[in-house]
Amino acid sequence: MGRPSLASWLWEVLCAVFSLESRLPRTVVGLTLDPGGFARAHAAGRRVVSVAPLHYALATSGLWFLAIAFVHPGGTDSLDADQGELVEFIVSHGQALNLVLLPVIAGAFQLCFLGTRTRYVEHLWLTLYFAGHIFLWRALLVLAAGLAGGPEELFVLADQIVFLVYLCWALWGFHSGTSGRVSRAIRIVASILCVSVVSGLATALVLGLMGIDPLDLGADSGAPALGGAANSTPAPTAAGPINSGATGAR
Repeated sequence: MGRPSLASWLWEVLCAVFSLESRLPRTVVGLTLDPGGFARAHAAGRRVVSVAPLHYALATSGLWFLAIAFVHPGGTDSLDADQGELVEFIVSHGQALNLVLLPVIAGAFQLCFLGTRTRYVEHLWLTLYFAGHIFLWRALLVLAAGLAGGPEELFVLADQIVFLVYLCWALWGFHSGTSGRVSRAIRIVASILCVSVVSGLATALVLGLMGIDPLDLGADSGAPALGGAANSTPAPTAAGPINSGATGAR
């Protein structure tokens, strides 16, 4: 056995905290191949082989912020005053605001699926896993956008498509057997609408508290916002999984 290095020591610490050697790969694969079924199994008590949903959401959202910082090391120098202020607010408070927002989204899911005998805490588990995987996707998308370049609109469109498809897929699988196909489809559409309303209200609240007009953020389409395209609606707190345009691409 060779002498221990700093890298090996850090890896052992990470493994001890998140059980990366076995749980993280299984969690990523499970949420990629069958997000609804994976979250439902966790809610049913089969949790030994998966990362806890809160840990997963926190870890992947951290990766997203790191990816944005890597792609935009210059910070807010290239942004106008309002966009720069929003970016600094996101970096400082994004994680905390996101934790506040996710239980609200779970409540919206619970409201849309009343009568299916699904408890609120089960929807909260689903929301945390769903959000965590979207964060992972967006971290990869940020890196791809920053390294490969190309039209920003293309990455924003990809993010929107993945978000909607993944949300529908996760809700469909999670509620498999709880209601008929037609009823489930209607409830999923209602969930998307509810999430959109929550997204808009949260965005308006954050921007209002900061005294920023949302129309001003879209005035300069060439200036990207951290965690959101400048010519799209910024994600609430830029850490919430409920909005798209989160590439931070130039």
